[in-house]
Amino acid sequence: MEERGFLPLRANDADDLCNLPELGEDTILVNLRTRFMRCQIYTYAGSILVAINPFRFLPIYNPRYVQLYAGRRLGELEPHIFAVADAAYHSMLRERSHQCLVITGESGSGKTQSTNFLIHHLTALSQRGYTSGVERTILGAGPVLEAFGNAKTAYNNNSSRFGKFIQVNYWDNGTVRGAVVEKYLLEKSRLVSQEKRERNYHVFYYLLAGMSEDEKAALHLSHPSAYTYLTHKERHGHPNVNGQDTAEMNLGAGDSEELKHDYERLKLAMEMVGFLPETCKQIFTIISAILSLGNISFRLKSVREEAVEVDGPEAITIVSKLLKVEESMLYEALTSRKAVAVDERLILPLRLAEVR
Repeated sequence: MEERGFLPLRANDADDLCNLPELGEDTILVNLRTRFMRCQIYTYAGSILVAINPFRFLPIYNPRYVQLYAGRRLGELEPHIFAVADAAYHSMLRERSHQCLVITGESGSGKTQSTNFLIHHLTALSQRGYTSGVERTILGAGPVLEAFGNAKTAYNNNSSRFGKFIQVNYWDNGTVRGAVVEKYLLEKSRLVSQEKRERNYHVFYYLLAGMSEDEKAALHLSHPSAYTYLTHKERHGHPNVNGQDTAEMNLGAGDSEELKHDYERLKLAMEMVGFLPETCKQIFTIISAILSLGNISFRLKSVREEAVEVDGPEAITIVSKLLKVEESMLYEALTSRKAVAVDERLILPLRLAEVR
Protein backbone atom coordinates (compact mmCIF):
# COMPACT_ATOMS: atom_id res chain seq x y z
CA MET A 1 0.00 0.00 0.00
CA GLU A 2 1.36 3.43 -0.93
CA GLU A 3 2.23 5.59 2.08
CA ARG A 4 0.76 9.07 2.36
CA GLY A 5 0.29 11.84 4.87
CA PHE A 6 -2.59 11.24 7.24
CA LEU A 7 -4.06 14.72 7.35
CA PRO A 8 -7.69 15.22 6.28
CA LEU A 9 -7.85 16.75 2.80
CA ARG A 10 -10.66 18.72 1.29
CA ALA A 11 -13.39 16.62 -0.19
CA ASN A 12 -13.41 15.86 -3.91
CA ASP A 13 -15.68 13.96 -6.29
CA ALA A 14 -13.82 10.68 -5.74
CA ASP A 15 -14.75 10.78 -2.04
CA ASP A 16 -18.41 10.06 -2.86
CA LEU A 17 -19.41 7.26 -5.19
CA CYS A 18 -22.58 9.18 -6.04
CA ASN A 19 -20.46 11.89 -7.70
CA LEU A 20 -18.74 9.57 -10.19
CA PRO A 21 -19.41 10.58 -13.82
CA GLU A 22 -20.39 6.98 -14.63
CA LEU A 23 -21.95 4.90 -11.87
CA GLY A 24 -21.45 1.19 -12.45
CA GLU A 25 -19.88 -1.82 -10.83
CA ASP A 26 -16.56 -1.39 -12.68
CA THR A 27 -16.17 2.32 -11.92
CA ILE A 28 -17.10 1.80 -8.26
CA LEU A 29 -14.55 -0.98 -7.83
CA VAL A 30 -11.81 0.97 -9.62
CA ASN A 31 -12.47 4.03 -7.45
CA LEU A 32 -12.44 1.99 -4.23
CA ARG A 33 -9.24 0.20 -5.24
CA THR A 34 -7.47 3.43 -6.18
CA ARG A 35 -8.38 5.02 -2.87
CA PHE A 36 -7.41 1.90 -0.92
CA MET A 37 -3.93 1.88 -2.51
CA ARG A 38 -3.54 5.46 -1.24
CA CYS A 39 -4.54 4.35 2.28
CA GLN A 40 -7.90 6.08 1.85
CA ILE A 41 -9.93 3.23 3.28
CA TYR A 42 -13.15 5.27 3.66
CA THR A 43 -15.45 6.36 0.83
CA TYR A 44 -18.94 7.86 0.94
CA ALA A 45 -21.97 6.64 -0.97
CA GLY A 46 -24.25 9.51 -0.08
CA SER A 47 -24.74 9.30 3.68
CA ILE A 48 -23.36 5.73 3.75
CA LEU A 49 -19.72 5.17 4.65
CA VAL A 50 -17.94 2.35 2.81
CA ALA A 51 -14.94 1.01 4.74
CA ILE A 52 -12.30 -1.41 3.44
CA ASN A 53 -10.32 -3.24 6.11
CA PRO A 54 -6.58 -2.46 5.67
CA PHE A 55 -5.61 -5.29 8.07
CA ARG A 56 -2.99 -3.03 9.61
CA PHE A 57 -2.84 0.00 11.87
CA LEU A 58 -3.35 3.43 10.33
CA PRO A 59 -2.66 6.54 12.46
CA ILE A 60 -6.00 8.19 11.71
CA TYR A 61 -7.83 7.58 14.98
CA ASN A 62 -5.92 9.70 17.50
CA PRO A 63 -7.42 12.67 19.43
CA ARG A 64 -6.19 15.09 16.77
CA TYR A 65 -8.61 13.57 14.27
CA VAL A 66 -11.42 13.75 16.80
CA GLN A 67 -10.87 17.52 16.96
CA LEU A 68 -10.44 17.93 13.20
CA TYR A 69 -13.82 16.35 12.44
CA ALA A 70 -15.67 17.92 15.36
CA GLY A 71 -18.55 20.09 14.15
CA ARG A 72 -17.77 19.54 10.46
CA ARG A 73 -20.51 18.99 7.92
CA LEU A 74 -20.56 15.46 6.48
CA GLY A 75 -18.54 15.51 3.26
CA GLU A 76 -16.60 18.67 4.09
CA LEU A 77 -13.41 16.70 4.72
CA GLU A 78 -12.16 13.31 3.58
CA PRO A 79 -14.51 10.44 4.46
CA HIS A 80 -13.91 9.11 7.95
CA ILE A 81 -15.85 7.10 10.53
CA PHE A 82 -15.38 10.02 12.94
CA ALA A 83 -17.28 12.25 10.53
CA VAL A 84 -20.29 9.91 10.57
CA ALA A 85 -20.23 9.67 14.38
CA ASP A 86 -19.88 13.44 14.70
CA ALA A 87 -22.78 14.08 12.31
CA ALA A 88 -25.05 11.69 14.24
CA TYR A 89 -24.08 13.18 17.59
CA HIS A 90 -24.71 16.79 16.59
CA SER A 91 -27.93 15.89 14.75
CA MET A 92 -29.17 14.33 17.99
CA LEU A 93 -28.41 17.52 19.93
CA ARG A 94 -29.72 19.87 17.27
CA GLU A 95 -32.92 18.02 16.34
CA ARG A 96 -33.52 16.43 19.76
CA SER A 97 -34.23 13.11 18.05
CA HIS A 98 -32.79 9.63 18.24
CA GLN A 99 -30.02 8.69 15.80
CA CYS A 100 -29.11 5.21 14.54
CA LEU A 101 -25.83 3.94 13.10
CA VAL A 102 -25.98 0.52 11.40
CA ILE A 103 -22.75 -1.42 10.81
CA THR A 104 -22.89 -4.37 8.45
CA GLY A 105 -20.47 -6.40 6.35
CA GLU A 106 -18.91 -9.78 5.69
CA SER A 107 -16.84 -11.67 8.24
CA GLY A 108 -13.46 -9.98 8.63
CA SER A 109 -14.62 -6.69 7.14
CA GLY A 110 -13.94 -4.79 10.36
CA LYS A 111 -17.37 -4.42 11.98
CA THR A 112 -16.10 -4.98 15.52
CA GLN A 113 -13.26 -2.49 15.11
CA SER A 114 -15.57 0.07 13.48
CA THR A 115 -17.94 -0.24 16.45
CA ASN A 116 -15.02 0.40 18.81
CA PHE A 117 -13.99 3.50 16.86
CA LEU A 118 -17.56 4.84 16.96
CA ILE A 119 -17.85 4.30 20.72
CA HIS A 120 -14.47 5.94 21.35
CA HIS A 121 -15.41 8.96 19.25
CA LEU A 122 -18.90 9.38 20.70
CA THR A 123 -17.59 9.19 24.26
CA ALA A 124 -14.78 11.62 23.40
CA LEU A 125 -17.34 14.11 22.06
CA SER A 126 -19.45 13.86 25.21
CA GLN A 127 -16.68 14.12 27.79
CA ARG A 128 -16.48 17.92 27.64
CA GLY A 129 -13.02 17.99 29.13
CA TYR A 130 -13.44 15.24 31.72
CA THR A 131 -13.90 11.48 31.82
CA SER A 132 -16.72 10.02 33.88
CA GLY A 133 -17.17 6.48 35.12
CA VAL A 134 -19.97 5.93 32.59
CA GLU A 135 -17.65 6.45 29.61
CA ARG A 136 -15.03 4.15 31.11
CA THR A 137 -17.67 1.48 31.73
CA ILE A 138 -18.94 1.65 28.14
CA LEU A 139 -15.42 1.35 26.76
CA GLY A 140 -14.60 -1.47 29.18
CA ALA A 141 -17.59 -3.53 28.04
CA GLY A 142 -15.98 -4.13 24.64
CA PRO A 143 -13.18 -6.51 25.75
CA VAL A 144 -15.64 -8.41 27.97
CA LEU A 145 -18.12 -8.97 25.14
CA GLU A 146 -15.32 -9.97 22.77
CA ALA A 147 -13.85 -12.51 25.22
CA PHE A 148 -17.15 -14.33 25.67
CA GLY A 149 -18.65 -13.80 22.20
CA ASN A 150 -15.79 -13.62 19.69
CA ALA A 151 -13.69 -16.42 18.22
CA LYS A 152 -10.94 -17.04 15.71
CA THR A 153 -12.35 -18.21 12.38
CA ALA A 154 -10.79 -19.12 9.05
CA TYR A 155 -11.26 -15.54 7.84
CA ASN A 156 -10.97 -13.42 10.97
CA ASN A 157 -8.91 -13.67 14.17
CA ASN A 158 -11.51 -11.75 16.17
CA SER A 159 -14.85 -12.60 14.63
CA SER A 160 -18.02 -11.66 16.51
CA ARG A 161 -20.22 -14.75 16.68
CA PHE A 162 -23.30 -12.78 17.76
CA GLY A 163 -25.28 -9.69 16.86
CA LYS A 164 -24.91 -6.62 19.04
CA PHE A 165 -27.15 -3.64 19.75
CA ILE A 166 -25.67 -0.74 21.71
CA GLN A 167 -27.89 2.07 22.93
CA VAL A 168 -26.03 5.08 24.30
CA ASN A 169 -28.21 7.51 26.29
CA TYR A 170 -27.32 11.19 26.75
CA TRP A 171 -28.31 14.05 29.02
CA ASP A 172 -29.68 17.20 27.40
CA ASN A 173 -26.23 18.82 27.54
CA GLY A 174 -24.69 16.03 25.44
CA THR A 175 -22.86 14.07 28.12
CA VAL A 176 -23.34 10.33 28.36
CA ARG A 177 -25.95 9.22 30.90
CA GLY A 178 -25.67 5.47 30.43
CA ALA A 179 -25.77 2.65 27.91
CA VAL A 180 -27.57 -0.60 27.21
CA VAL A 181 -25.82 -3.44 25.38
CA GLU A 182 -27.89 -6.31 24.05
CA LYS A 183 -26.55 -9.36 22.23
CA TYR A 184 -28.56 -11.81 20.14
CA LEU A 185 -28.17 -14.80 17.83
CA LEU A 186 -25.18 -16.12 19.78
CA GLU A 187 -23.56 -18.98 17.85
CA LYS A 188 -24.02 -21.59 20.59
CA SER A 189 -23.01 -24.48 18.34
CA ARG A 190 -19.43 -23.16 18.30
CA LEU A 191 -19.07 -24.15 21.94
CA VAL A 192 -19.10 -27.87 21.13
CA SER A 193 -17.87 -27.90 17.53
CA GLN A 194 -15.65 -25.73 15.34
CA GLU A 195 -14.57 -25.97 11.72
CA LYS A 196 -10.99 -26.68 10.64
CA ARG A 197 -8.50 -23.90 11.51
CA GLU A 198 -11.09 -22.30 13.79
CA ARG A 199 -11.20 -21.89 17.54
CA ASN A 200 -13.70 -21.84 20.35
CA TYR A 201 -14.55 -18.60 22.16
CA HIS A 202 -11.55 -16.51 23.25
CA VAL A 203 -12.18 -16.76 26.98
CA PHE A 204 -11.21 -20.44 27.16
CA TYR A 205 -7.76 -19.73 25.73
CA TYR A 206 -7.34 -16.61 27.87
CA LEU A 207 -7.74 -18.67 31.04
CA LEU A 208 -5.49 -21.53 29.93
CA ALA A 209 -2.69 -19.21 28.79
CA GLY A 210 -3.01 -16.36 31.29
CA MET A 211 -3.72 -17.94 34.65
CA SER A 212 -0.89 -18.86 37.01
CA GLU A 213 -0.21 -22.51 37.77
CA ASP A 214 -1.82 -22.14 41.20
CA GLU A 215 -4.94 -20.54 39.71
CA LYS A 216 -5.24 -23.30 37.11
CA ALA A 217 -4.75 -25.97 39.75
CA ALA A 218 -7.58 -24.50 41.83
CA LEU A 219 -9.88 -24.70 38.81
CA HIS A 220 -8.57 -28.10 37.65
CA LEU A 221 -7.43 -26.56 34.36
CA SER A 222 -4.97 -28.30 32.06
CA HIS A 223 -3.59 -27.83 28.53
CA PRO A 224 -5.84 -27.03 25.51
CA SER A 225 -5.14 -30.47 24.04
CA ALA A 226 -6.78 -32.03 27.11
CA TYR A 227 -10.23 -30.69 26.23
CA THR A 228 -12.65 -32.07 23.68
CA TYR A 229 -14.22 -28.66 23.12
CA LEU A 230 -10.84 -27.24 22.04
CA THR A 231 -9.49 -30.12 19.96
CA HIS A 232 -12.18 -30.95 17.40
CA LYS A 233 -12.59 -34.41 18.92
CA GLU A 234 -15.77 -36.41 18.77
CA ARG A 235 -17.59 -37.01 22.06
CA HIS A 236 -15.91 -40.40 22.47
CA GLY A 237 -12.47 -38.83 22.16
CA HIS A 238 -11.70 -39.78 18.55
CA PRO A 239 -10.07 -36.99 16.51
CA ASN A 240 -11.95 -35.95 13.39
CA VAL A 241 -9.47 -33.76 11.51
CA ASN A 242 -6.93 -35.73 9.47
CA GLY A 243 -6.65 -38.18 12.35
CA GLN A 244 -4.92 -35.63 14.58
CA ASP A 245 -5.87 -33.44 17.50
CA THR A 246 -6.11 -29.82 16.44
CA ALA A 247 -5.52 -27.90 19.66
CA GLU A 248 -1.93 -27.15 18.68
CA MET A 249 -3.07 -26.01 15.24
CA ASN A 250 -5.66 -23.71 16.78
CA LEU A 251 -3.40 -22.40 19.52
CA GLY A 252 0.10 -21.82 18.18
CA ALA A 253 3.11 -21.31 20.40
CA GLY A 254 3.39 -17.70 19.26
CA ASP A 255 -0.07 -16.94 20.66
CA SER A 256 0.88 -17.59 24.29
CA GLU A 257 2.19 -14.14 25.23
CA GLU A 258 -0.61 -12.37 23.39
CA LEU A 259 -3.21 -14.50 25.17
CA LYS A 260 -1.63 -13.72 28.54
CA HIS A 261 -1.96 -10.02 27.75
CA ASP A 262 -5.57 -10.53 26.65
CA TYR A 263 -6.35 -12.33 29.93
CA GLU A 264 -5.01 -9.40 31.95
CA ARG A 265 -6.97 -6.98 29.77
CA LEU A 266 -10.12 -9.04 30.34
CA LYS A 267 -9.69 -8.94 34.13
CA LEU A 268 -9.13 -5.17 34.00
CA ALA A 269 -12.17 -4.68 31.77
CA MET A 270 -14.40 -6.78 34.04
CA GLU A 271 -13.29 -4.69 37.01
CA MET A 272 -13.97 -1.51 35.03
CA VAL A 273 -17.47 -2.70 34.11
CA GLY A 274 -18.23 -3.46 37.76
CA PHE A 275 -17.66 -7.17 38.31
CA LEU A 276 -16.57 -7.92 41.87
CA PRO A 277 -13.53 -10.21 42.36
CA GLU A 278 -15.73 -12.96 43.77
CA THR A 279 -18.07 -12.72 40.76
CA CYS A 280 -15.12 -12.97 38.37
CA LYS A 281 -13.93 -16.05 40.23
CA GLN A 282 -17.37 -17.65 39.92
CA ILE A 283 -17.53 -16.90 36.19
CA PHE A 284 -14.10 -18.42 35.57
CA THR A 285 -15.10 -21.46 37.64
CA ILE A 286 -18.15 -21.99 35.41
CA ILE A 287 -15.95 -21.62 32.30
CA SER A 288 -13.64 -24.32 33.69
CA ALA A 289 -16.62 -26.57 34.43
CA ILE A 290 -17.86 -26.17 30.84
CA LEU A 291 -14.50 -27.34 29.51
CA SER A 292 -14.59 -30.42 31.75
CA LEU A 293 -18.22 -31.14 30.80
CA GLY A 294 -17.06 -31.61 27.23
CA ASN A 295 -14.75 -34.41 28.37
CA ILE A 296 -17.57 -36.50 29.83
CA SER A 297 -18.27 -39.43 27.52
CA PHE A 298 -20.95 -42.10 27.65
CA ARG A 299 -21.45 -45.74 26.76
CA LEU A 300 -24.30 -48.25 26.76
CA LYS A 301 -24.79 -50.09 30.04
CA SER A 302 -25.14 -53.32 28.11
CA VAL A 303 -25.79 -54.59 24.60
CA ARG A 304 -29.41 -55.31 25.46
CA GLU A 305 -30.13 -51.98 27.14
CA GLU A 306 -30.51 -48.56 25.57
CA ALA A 307 -29.70 -46.84 28.87
CA VAL A 308 -26.31 -45.16 29.15
CA GLU A 309 -23.67 -44.67 31.82
CA VAL A 310 -20.70 -42.35 32.16
CA ASP A 311 -17.54 -43.79 30.60
CA GLY A 312 -14.85 -42.82 33.12
CA PRO A 313 -15.55 -40.86 36.31
CA GLU A 314 -12.66 -38.37 36.22
CA ALA A 315 -14.38 -35.55 34.32
CA ILE A 316 -17.67 -35.81 36.21
CA THR A 317 -15.78 -35.66 39.52
CA ILE A 318 -14.06 -32.44 38.46
CA VAL A 319 -17.33 -30.86 37.27
CA SER A 320 -19.11 -31.73 40.51
CA LYS A 321 -16.32 -30.10 42.52
CA LEU A 322 -16.32 -26.95 40.39
CA LEU A 323 -20.10 -26.54 40.44
CA LYS A 324 -20.35 -27.68 44.07
CA VAL A 325 -23.04 -30.25 43.39
CA GLU A 326 -23.22 -33.85 44.53
CA GLU A 327 -21.64 -36.20 42.05
CA SER A 328 -24.63 -38.57 42.20
CA MET A 329 -27.06 -35.74 41.35
CA LEU A 330 -24.90 -34.61 38.43
CA TYR A 331 -24.64 -38.20 37.19
CA GLU A 332 -28.42 -38.57 37.30
CA ALA A 333 -28.97 -35.26 35.50
CA LEU A 334 -26.62 -36.29 32.68
CA THR A 335 -28.00 -39.79 32.14
CA SER A 336 -31.74 -39.45 32.72
CA ARG A 337 -34.68 -37.12 32.30
CA LYS A 338 -37.85 -36.47 34.25
CA ALA A 339 -41.35 -36.80 32.83
CA VAL A 340 -44.88 -36.48 34.22
CA ALA A 341 -47.63 -38.94 33.24
CA VAL A 342 -51.08 -38.98 34.90
CA ASP A 343 -49.84 -37.01 37.89
CA GLU A 344 -46.94 -39.41 38.28
CA ARG A 345 -43.32 -38.28 38.01
CA LEU A 346 -41.13 -40.65 36.04
CA ILE A 347 -37.36 -40.81 35.66
CA LEU A 348 -36.48 -42.17 32.21
CA PRO A 349 -32.95 -43.14 31.08
CA LEU A 350 -31.48 -41.19 28.18
CA ARG A 351 -30.34 -42.94 25.01
CA LEU A 352 -26.82 -42.70 23.67
CA ALA A 353 -27.85 -40.40 20.80
CA GLU A 354 -29.54 -38.05 23.28
CA VAL A 355 -26.55 -37.52 25.56
CA ARG A 356 -24.04 -36.84 22.78
